[in-house]
Amino acid sequence: MKKCSIREIKQNEGMECNMGIREEQKKARRELIMQKGLELFIEKGFTATKIADIATAAEMSTGLMFHYFESKEALCEEIVKLGLSGTKWTMTCDTEDVLAFFEEAAKGIFTAMEEAPMVANIFLFMSRVQKSTEFPAYIRDIAFKVDVTQQCVPLIERGQKEGVIKEGNPLALSLTFWCAIQGIAEQVATHGSYPLPDYRWLVDIIRKH
Repeated sequence: MKKCSIREIKQNEGMECNMGIREEQKKARRELIMQKGLELFIEKGFTATKIADIATAAEMSTGLMFHYFESKEALCEEIVKLGLSGTKWTMTCDTEDVLAFFEEAAKGIFTAMEEAPMVANIFLFMSRVQKSTEFPAYIRDIAFKVDVTQQCVPLIERGQKEGVIKEGNPLALSLTFWCAIQGIAEQVATHGSYPLPDYRWLVDIIRKH
């Protein structure tokens, strides 16, 4: 086996370092494009937003932006998939303790909104994608793939049997909890400076007292 000289080792280390920096730059640019695209889709609407608008907001050339996303439809689809990944994360919370599940879900979402304003915007955007026909049908179909309200019904029913969730229609109770989170996220996205409530207040909506 050929032994590398110290010089060759240092050159290889330098190349790996440069590659790492380039990958970080690419990731940062991609995230910036998604953030600016999201903001413009909300502000101007999907149809009115042009690729050039997003490139300008991200302070890059249109050509460079096409290197990351081939069209605004592709960008929109990626943002929707990001929104779905957040919803799927919610369902990975521990379901052994029903109330703890809802507390962990609400706390995780509010913490994410505090750390990244983009999260509240995604809640607002996902709602618009589901409601508006200006978005391509295949993107709207993706947005409807996960229904956390329906998925939480069995948990609500189990909580009612255990005596920790109040009586009532399980679907309506699940809807109440998730609509509260959705409404708060949309208000935070719209007004920015609104404070987030204590996540436990939302769980109190469905808790049996």
